[in-house]
Amino acid sequence: MSFLLLILFTLIVATSEETEAEALLKWKSSLYQSGSLASWGIRNGTSPCSWYGISCDPAGNVGDLSELVYLSLFKNNLVGPVPSQLSRLSKVRHFDLGHNHFNNTEYSNFSAMPSVLYLSLFLNNLTGVFPQFILKCTNLTYLDLSQNAFSGPITDSLANLSKLTELYLDSNNLIGGIPSVLGSISGLRILILGDNSLGGPLPSSLSQLKFLERLDIISAGINSTIPPELGACTNLNYINLSSNQLSGPLPFTFVNLTKMREFDISSNNLSGEIPGEFFKSWPELIVFKVQNNSLTGRIPPDIGLAKKLTVLWHLPDSLSQLPNLSFFSILSTNLTGMIPPDFGRNGMLQFVHLGSNPFFGELPQGLCTGLALIEITVNMNNFSGTLPSCLKDCSALSRVRFEYNYFIGNISEAFGVHPNLNYFDLTGNSFTGKLSGDWGQCSSLELFHIDGNNISGEIPATFCKITSLKDLSLASNLLTGAIPMELGNLSSLFKLNLSDNFLSSQIPSNLGSLTKLQRLDLSRNKLSGNIPSELGNLDHLILFDLSQNNISGKIPNNLGNLLTMQILLDLSRNSLAGPIPSDLGKLIQLETLNLSHNFLTDQIPKSLSSMLSLESVDFSNNNLSGPVPTGKAFKDDSPQAYVGNPDLCGDFSRVKSLVMQIPLRIHIAIEKR
Repeated sequence: MSFLLLILFTLIVATSEETEAEALLKWKSSLYQSGSLASWGIRNGTSPCSWYGISCDPAGNVGDLSELVYLSLFKNNLVGPVPSQLSRLSKVRHFDLGHNHFNNTEYSNFSAMPSVLYLSLFLNNLTGVFPQFILKCTNLTYLDLSQNAFSGPITDSLANLSKLTELYLDSNNLIGGIPSVLGSISGLRILILGDNSLGGPLPSSLSQLKFLERLDIISAGINSTIPPELGACTNLNYINLSSNQLSGPLPFTFVNLTKMREFDISSNNLSGEIPGEFFKSWPELIVFKVQNNSLTGRIPPDIGLAKKLTVLWHLPDSLSQLPNLSFFSILSTNLTGMIPPDFGRNGMLQFVHLGSNPFFGELPQGLCTGLALIEITVNMNNFSGTLPSCLKDCSALSRVRFEYNYFIGNISEAFGVHPNLNYFDLTGNSFTGKLSGDWGQCSSLELFHIDGNNISGEIPATFCKITSLKDLSLASNLLTGAIPMELGNLSSLFKLNLSDNFLSSQIPSNLGSLTKLQRLDLSRNKLSGNIPSELGNLDHLILFDLSQNNISGKIPNNLGNLLTMQILLDLSRNSLAGPIPSDLGKLIQLETLNLSHNFLTDQIPKSLSSMLSLESVDFSNNNLSGPVPTGKAFKDDSPQAYVGNPDLCGDFSRVKSLVMQIPLRIHIAIEKR
């Protein structure tokens, strides 16, 4: 620290009229935070040699740094404007103020720095347009202004910096397109312009940069085709043009980029096929990403020639020829086909992502050879058949997504104990079997979804051991038996969906202990008994659905305490009796209320008129009487919301006519499947 301070402070000797001490104190006064320099002050003739961070030469002078050639104050938490006096260092070659908190700098006070070769203001809070003094530093070879808040266009005058080899302008607020004159800076090796709002085309003039090795213009609003002329930049080994609006085909001229190592044009609007010749010409390729485009056709088998490939976002038949492949991803494309049967035989696969594609066929049984698999996401495809048996022994699994395919097989045979498993989703397949008690040993689980399968048996009480569980959805299966009371111990749970099964017995009262619960859906089961009053403690609930069960008794008054209820309260198609609690009128955020097809009596409480958020109500097929309340939902809803209540009255003639058409109220519980 003292060395860095010495360099900074002694070079602020701005004029011959100022003493060294005065110059140092002048600079101290310009800082926003100078607490660490409390010892700096002229008191009783104190010499600057005794100040914190200052060293003197044998003659007692702070020093003359007019010959300084190297200045680095990188990552020193310096705050305030960049002192313009720094630009008077006529012989400095390396000038690095990166990773500080400089801001509000007035660049017009800066002088040209004729000797500087390396200039970095990286990662500060600098604003304004491109600093003009930099354009006079004509010997610059390295310029980094990235991760600031510079605005306005990239000036054409950058062409004056004809000796630049590296230019970093990324992560600012620059606009106005990519100047074609950048192509005239013939020695450029690295050009980084991403994370701006540049817009406009990718200039073909960049093809003049014969020494260019790295081109990174990610997320910059570029909206053109990729110029085929870029194929002339034969030293390119890194291209990242992802997250733009590029369209058209991949230029065939890229076969000339024989040094290519990392290629990413993902998340654009590119179309056409991937030329197989790329992989014949790119023997050094390690990363290939083209997902989230409109590319078509089959993946070229020539990709198997890229022996060094480790990160891949596309699927060839020759995948097994890639011995080092550990990360493989194809997300959201229109590419189709089957996964090669020997995929995974290298034993190195750790991450396989194939989500949201039209792939079909079975997953290779050797997919997890080596048991190194950590994440496998193949959701929303047309895969079928059984899962690879080796999955059961992949103890490092952390993320599993097989939802919305056509997989079959016994769930207990496909999976074992996975202590690192965090996310597990099998929704919308045809898995069978029973849930094993071993799931309780998957102690890291936060999401567990098996909706829409044919899982049978009871819900294991051992689920209560998964204390990290936040989202549990077992809906639309063949589950039987009671809801385990132990589920009430899952204190982190915010979503519980057990709907559309054959669960019976009573609702456990200790579900009322799930105080973080936001959604509770127990609908379409065979549950009986009363609604536990303890459910009135679920003060974060926004959706509560008990419809189509055999629930009896009264509606608990304290359901009116569920003040966050917003989306739905549905108690329809049960055997509830007695009056509607007036406290339900406190649910002023509720949008949909359905109490139909029960045995409710007395009047609809007037307090419900204050539920101004209600958009839909249904009181049909009860034994309600008296006037219908006022309020938007009661006026605007369909008359069918009141039919089957002969003693309801009010100015709703259409309701009365419908009531007269229903001579007999019938309550039928329909068996599923």
